[in-house]
Amino acid sequence: MNNVIHIPVLVKEIMNMMKGDLKVIVDATCGNGGHSYLIAEEFSGSIKKMFCFDKDAESLEIARARLQSFDFIEFVPQSYTHIAPTLKNFGERATFVLFDLGLSMWQIKSSGRGFTFKEDEPLDMRFDTRKGLPLYLLIKRLLPEEIEEILKTYGEVKRAGKIAQAIVRERKRIEINTTLKLVNILRDIGLPDSEIQKVFMAFRIYTNKELHELVEGIRSATDATEKGGRIAFITYHSIEDRIIKRLSHIKGINKVKPYPIFPGEEEIKHNRAARSAKLRVFEKGVNNVKETDFAVIYSMVSSFPAPFTG
Repeated sequence: MNNVIHIPVLVKEIMNMMKGDLKVIVDATCGNGGHSYLIAEEFSGSIKKMFCFDKDAESLEIARARLQSFDFIEFVPQSYTHIAPTLKNFGERATFVLFDLGLSMWQIKSSGRGFTFKEDEPLDMRFDTRKGLPLYLLIKRLLPEEIEEILKTYGEVKRAGKIAQAIVRERKRIEINTTLKLVNILRDIGLPDSEIQKVFMAFRIYTNKELHELVEGIRSATDATEKGGRIAFITYHSIEDRIIKRLSHIKGINKVKPYPIFPGEEEIKHNRAARSAKLRVFEKGVNNVKETDFAVIYSMVSSFPAPFTG
């Protein structure tokens, strides 16, 4: 289990999108270092610096060991919201930035933090266990209407109201602190595995403030990228993709392709996790993008359930 390594998706397609001067690469979601390793190996002759970001410190340590032969890599155990200030401290501007959103196979199968409903694990779901509250504590505090809204917005879950009521009813009786306890509640009201998976996804997104951080990460990456540099996003579900698509409405940010790039049949055959992946690539056409131009993205996320701050 502990040796599970995430298989990077759309590698050839990403490398085909990398052009020109590749001096400074940013892997915004390094994980176990799958994409970073292959990019570093392919372009080692031209890379001056590669920055590997991930707020999952345990995952990043695996990447550090995997990438130890490359002396141009800087590991940053922080969210991608820190891209701009980090590169500024180094006096660098990015020429290519990659976001691979969602979960890694290592987090699902080896982290033991409750990302999968198929194992009985502590109901934590945090990428960064140094910050925020684990899901089992959030479940104690959230109002039933808040739980319902989280499930509807982040998971497009059917019967979200009934699920919320069941969770609130059961938390009076037991502490819902493991994945099995949550799964039993969901199965007791007749939820199939496909819907249980959506519930887990919705709670994970909420626990980690993923979509609010994504917007800040987009802004940070854009600030840190030089004119002519590219920013690539791999998304796995519709709500992320809708946010990313709005980048094309911002002045000075241009789509490299008018449509998303999908993995081929051969890749999906060997890695089923790739089947829902989409790659969108944008090019920065100006030196500076105005803060006000990002309102088109901020306005979308402002309607989402607010991250817990209590």
